[in-house]
Amino acid sequence: MGTIREAGYTVDLEITPYVPGRRGIAWAEAVWIYIAAQGSAVLVPRVLADVYEAAKHWARKRYEDKQAHAVNPSPETFVIYGPDGEVLKTWTVNQEGERED
Repeated sequence: MGTIREAGYTVDLEITPYVPGRRGIAWAEAVWIYIAAQGSAVLVPRVLADVYEAAKHWARKRYEDKQAHAVNPSPETFVIYGPDGEVLKTWTVNQEGERED
């Protein structure tokens, strides 16, 4: 998340620890990003573009680190939500490459 902070945005991070026996995402990790502030028709797309590029950079680096230490690394995925809770972008990197959903 340092990359997003470096772009000048405020980042709140919440880490939920793994609890044995509790169901959750087992095959992949996912990151949810919320653009919480309402803005103009110009501001939100600019914030989205900056955060999207920073998050892709972060996810690629994290996935490359996993590849260096695992035969079958889990994918990296992130979802960006807008001020109204709508999904603006979803992106994944895995063994098959990168994709925007």
